[in-house]
Amino acid sequence: MDEFRYFEAVARVREEVVALIRIAYECGTPLQPMDLIKHDSFFSIGTVLEKGQSSEILEARKMEKSEIDLLEKIVDTLGKAKR
Repeated sequence: MDEFRYFEAVARVREEVVALIRIAYECGTPLQPMDLIKHDSFFSIGTVLEKGQSSEILEARKMEKSEIDLLEKIVDTLGKAKR
């Protein structure tokens, strides 16, 4: 779902840029392409998490890692018990 949200957000930003370009053109003040490029209007910028922030995917991966660590400990314990 996070990947879908990311691509949906990218699509929305691009739709907004196209809408602004059309509005500017219809008002008789077309925008310069280089100005749009300089202001990163055409590029997808992913959101960067601040220190201490997390996402659902990161939290799920942390849980998976802790589950794998737990299983490794169980296997080690069982291996030692059989000896």
